[in-house]
Amino acid sequence: MPGGRGFSAAVRAYVASFLTGEPEQYVGHNPLARMGVTLLLLLLLIQVITGLVLAGTDLYWPPFGSLFAQWVAAPGVDPGTLQPGASDLADKLAYQAMRNFRGPFVEVHEITFYVLAAAIIGHIGAVVITELREGGSITSCSQVTKFSAGSHQTHRRTLEGQPYATCPWGESSRRTDRVGPKAEVTLAIRHVRLVPDAEDADY
Repeated sequence: MPGGRGFSAAVRAYVASFLTGEPEQYVGHNPLARMGVTLLLLLLLIQVITGLVLAGTDLYWPPFGSLFAQWVAAPGVDPGTLQPGASDLADKLAYQAMRNFRGPFVEVHEITFYVLAAAIIGHIGAVVITELREGGSITSCSQVTKFSAGSHQTHRRTLEGQPYATCPWGESSRRTDRVGPKAEVTLAIRHVRLVPDAEDADY
């Protein structure tokens, strides 16, 4: 996740190195990618919350449907018997108040949908550009990336200098650690495993 001490400096350093054509190498998501993934997760969370509210106001579905049913049910009507569109079972004033409450959630849900669609397209474009500029990043190196002393070979081209590896423990979101020479880096979904001098390992 983005944020923490030194993250803004890491973003500036990565952008500067990217513009020079020699972007800093990360085993995992680079600082900009972490910001992009966080944005996607935030938009998805907004869609889920607003969608659940609308399911409750329109269909009386859980987890909020029972609350809205109790709100709009006419006197003497069991809220559990309310059906979508059954206006004769709802109190007109309460129902109108509920619809007014619903309005902002509809707008946020609709706007977030288009923003999310644009963010997904932008994220895919960024992945393609990063792959081409960095010569093989987290996408193409999803299994094993081998590094040797002096130069560091990825699936696409040789990158000079030490790569950076983001660690999934401690302050992983706030710093990066250098990978030592002659190490094989095995990428998994949520961890990085370093195997020194394992050139003869059969993968």
